[in-house]
Amino acid sequence: MAFHEPDQGNLCVEITSSTTTTSTTFYHVQVTVDACQWLVEHRYSAFADLNSQLVSDKLIPLDLLPGKKIIGNREPAFVDRRRQDLNTYIKRVVALLQLNMPDVLAKFLELETYDIGWMLRRQAFFCFVHEGAYVGGQRQLQMTPMEVQGLTRLVREGRADSFFHESKLSTAPSQVVDVASQTPSLRVAGSWQPLARSNVRPHTYAFSLELFRSLRKLSLHDVPVSSLASLAALRDRLVELSVSGGAVRDVRDVLLCGELHRDAPAADARPLWTCLRHLALRDNHIRSVDETAAALAPQLTSLDVSTNAVEHIGYLAELPALRQLNLSNNCLTDVPDLHTRLGNVARLRLSQNRIGSLAPFARLFSLVQLDLSFNQVQEVEEVGRLRGLPCLEDLSLVGNPVTTAIDYRARALERLGPRAPHVTLDNEQSSQAQLDRVLVMQALRTAREGGPEFLRRGWHGRVVTIV
Repeated sequence: MAFHEPDQGNLCVEITSSTTTTSTTFYHVQVTVDACQWLVEHRYSAFADLNSQLVSDKLIPLDLLPGKKIIGNREPAFVDRRRQDLNTYIKRVVALLQLNMPDVLAKFLELETYDIGWMLRRQAFFCFVHEGAYVGGQRQLQMTPMEVQGLTRLVREGRADSFFHESKLSTAPSQVVDVASQTPSLRVAGSWQPLARSNVRPHTYAFSLELFRSLRKLSLHDVPVSSLASLAALRDRLVELSVSGGAVRDVRDVLLCGELHRDAPAADARPLWTCLRHLALRDNHIRSVDETAAALAPQLTSLDVSTNAVEHIGYLAELPALRQLNLSNNCLTDVPDLHTRLGNVARLRLSQNRIGSLAPFARLFSLVQLDLSFNQVQEVEEVGRLRGLPCLEDLSLVGNPVTTAIDYRARALERLGPRAPHVTLDNEQSSQAQLDRVLVMQALRTAREGGPEFLRRGWHGRVVTIV
């Protein structure tokens, strides 16, 4: 972890090489803080601008920077000699200013990108500017795993104040600590890739959320859940939890984060998440949604397990408040006895799976919205299985083979029977002309099937006579 501590002199710089194009030469500055290294590229003009600012602020002598040459400045011998001179220059500047480094030099060395101390100084400025919005929940505090780890380390060691510069807005030295303890909403965003031109790997930083005592909403993005020490302290107050791109393989990995016995049967689990209403586990490696969520977080109203590898849906009927379930972009093919598994779900999203039959949805009587776009439904007759759903208002079959059938829309609506005028099909509300045509088709079907009624009253009081 890069942590520049001026009194220890642990910052080193070295111009290791250069790259010359047809018009420009870039000098490669290797910056090292303890075991962390990164590369910064600058033209001579950037060194000149840095020098001008430092001289203007009376921080360095006037004659440290090597002079500029106009003719022959891209000749290899000259470029190498200038590299050596600039190397001597930047080393002297860092030696002179390391104990009280100005912002202009820190930006030149890109410390704000790679060094935790400077990241936290920048975060302190944002916390001063947006303190009211952070604490009031109008704005979500955003940090990296490195920042969270660094902040926690400083607080534990009692050294937080020494790592925060006073800004032009008179930022309190430990402003970020105060905001962290009060903010109700936090997003921790990491990365599975090394930071550009460095050996800093954000996903390797383990961290704790012990400083965030007021959280109600937590979002972890591209952060391995294994890097998180525990979520136990948040279980009695967190309302919304999102873990995306966290290499999660089982719901237990999240809901039992910090527990020693994660593999205990769901039936033996006790409710731990007493306030949790919204759980999102998008873009992970989950293969099954089992009873764990019901056992550990019985108050859930929405569950999002989209973009995983789900092949099986367990028994979720013990989530009496669950109304929204998102299983889009998974590997579901057959979903038998769905009505016994899902309880009172009102909005069900299953787009981009491999589902071919609508039979499993025929008894989900609480359904208001059903998204089956981009699945494998082949026949228009399948739509008729949904005609008995009394609350259905929104049905999407976009991207299924059935939508290529001749006169698909009218035939699909006709199969919905009395629900046809109340259903938005494929994000399109039906016109009155379409509904009148569907009514005629339904009457014709009744006649063909030998029904007793050849005189049908329309949905809006119109009479349709079949001759």
